Amino acid sequence: MTCDLDAWTPALADTLLPAEVSAGRLVRLNCDDAAVGEAARQLGIGRARAVQELVACLHAEGTVSAGGGVRALARATGGNPPRYLSGLALLVLAASRMAPGEDNTMAAYYLRLADLLGIPLRDTHPGVVGVPELVARFSDLAAWLEGDQAGTRGLLDIPEHLHPSIVGLPISQALLRAGDRNVLGAFFERTSRLIDAGWDPVHQLRQWGGRHDLSAPLQQLLERTELHASLAGALRAARRAWDGSTVDADGRCLLAGQLALHLPPLPFTISVTVPPLSETVAVSGPGGQQIELDAQTPAAVPVDWLRTAEDGPVIVAAGEERIRVLSGPTMLFEVTQLGVGAVAVAAEDPVWVLTCEQSLIDACPPETRYRVPLPAGWSCSATSTPNCWKTSSASA
Repeated sequence: MTCDLDAWTPALADTLLPAEVSAGRLVRLNCDDAAVGEAARQLGIGRARAVQELVACLHAEGTVSAGGGVRALARATGGNPPRYLSGLALLVLAASRMAPGEDNTMAAYYLRLADLLGIPLRDTHPGVVGVPELVARFSDLAAWLEGDQAGTRGLLDIPEHLHPSIVGLPISQALLRAGDRNVLGAFFERTSRLIDAGWDPVHQLRQWGGRHDLSAPLQQLLERTELHASLAGALRAARRAWDGSTVDADGRCLLAGQLALHLPPLPFTISVTVPPLSETVAVSGPGGQQIELDAQTPAAVPVDWLRTAEDGPVIVAAGEERIRVLSGPTMLFEVTQLGVGAVAVAAEDPVWVLTCEQSLIDACPPETRYRVPLPAGWSCSATSTPNCWKTSSASA
């Protein structure tokens, strides 16, 4: 489906500046791939093609071009919401894709933007024609929100003393950047059930032990109470878009398998699926044993792999992908929509504890233990939930 700019602009405005939740509070034009995907859904466009369709629309209408950059878009007039809002959204989208370790912020930003727009990067400043003029429209957007909209869509927060002076403004509007999303995978792994249950994600992030791996701008935002609601909305959106992956200490993507237990009277089995996988992959585990993993069909995990899990996660390679099959010496399970499924935080009774840690084995009464074939030193028990299991993952 092809839509013009007059269709895209209100869809983006309703996604990024929703009147029902933004009224009267400070907001930022926080545009990322997930937000463009949501706007596209409103237009009947598939999320996978959302950004491509939006950029194609701008090229087709002549508001973005190789020679003119975004100059025509910066000069766009009319519309309610104003047509230049789509251009501002793309400026912020480019910023949201910035990764940690990009040394020259301005150069890195222009490279991201040129790649996003599908136009060549210029050797002279600015790297994309028309960016200074388009950035200046943020002031117009702020005036439109305050005047025409009377604050019903929020009041745009434009920080002072930005660096770099021009592209620092769209960069500042991105509440979460690519590097932050990588770090947040570990956060969501431990707190997603709490966030899904309605707990405040900003409060959870402030208490999280890994918060210091977040970017400095995001850490600063955590302390800005006037942007609390905007940041909470961004974190919830990021949680909904999260595919279950995390990033390891070497910066490599690590897909997480979803474990389930099959318990007596059925044959005891540990099974795993890997939702982010797009096709079935054959992997080799400890000792060279092979299993096939995919997104939907549960694969039986050899119980002998638990011996390796005594020392930490069992991670297998599938081409360029790395998949965590077993999480370590203790795994917790609850009744979920998928059966008796693994959880990071135990919240319901009973909880099934698969562990080789003697202190946890001793905490489970003997009558709760299953007589199942496990490596020496391992135990599987169904018991009530100690408070430490309910809270340790959320506060770690």
